Amino acid sequence: MALQKCQQLEVLSLGDNGLSGKIPNWVGANVTFLRLLNLRNDNFNGSIPSQLCQLSGVQILDLAGNDLTGNIPACLGNISGMTRYVSAYVSEWTEDNMVQVIKGVELAYTKTLRLVVNMDLSSNKLVGEIPEELADLRLLLGLNLSHNHLTGSIPDKVGDLKSLISLDFSSNHLSGTIPQSMSALTSLSHLNLSHNFFSGKIPTGPQLQTLDDPSIYTGNTGLCGAPLLKKCPGDEPSPAPTPTSHEERDEDDDSDKVLFYLVS
Repeated sequence: MALQKCQQLEVLSLGDNGLSGKIPNWVGANVTFLRLLNLRNDNFNGSIPSQLCQLSGVQILDLAGNDLTGNIPACLGNISGMTRYVSAYVSEWTEDNMVQVIKGVELAYTKTLRLVVNMDLSSNKLVGEIPEELADLRLLLGLNLSHNHLTGSIPDKVGDLKSLISLDFSSNHLSGTIPQSMSALTSLSHLNLSHNFFSGKIPTGPQLQTLDDPSIYTGNTGLCGAPLLKKCPGDEPSPAPTPTSHEERDEDDDSDKVLFYLVS
């Protein structure tokens, strides 16, 4: 393919073209300077090639809506374009435009596209656990792993993704408790953890308490606490204490005194 000879290529957007087969290994092996890779809504299959981890400057990685299988490569957490600001990677792409799903809504980015840092691997057939290395991608604005077959728990380090405004892990097979570290995501304005197998108390925090739509957590029968109506054990108000025998005896003594005064 002629594209593999374009070693200085920075933007590769081939989404919605019905492309099939495996993602070619030359993406990341030969073409290493990409800042935007869009293969959204094609028909790619097979695993996510580890060569994509060599796209050190990529800021948008969109592989959503394919038939990708296997695990999410842990080395994706090494992409420096998503971990720290490197000015060499931010030239003017003001004429480029692209639709990205952020906060659950399709948004068209044009003049601000170069400021977007997003990873979307949703609507595939990915399995295994969420690599904790993804929590090192501290410039991410959006992380969407929804509609896969992921298992295990949410990594405790998810709270390190301080820049996140949108997080979607819905419609997987994730389990365990929701980590309290999520309360550290102070920029988060869209969250979807629905249709998994989470259990325990929903964590609280100033920002999480603003996300008060119960549908965020629907389909997780083991969850409890606000914004759900289901109370957690220990959250029920304590019953009023019953009077002790000593208190009852004092009340009887008082009654006797009243009766004595009336008779006399």
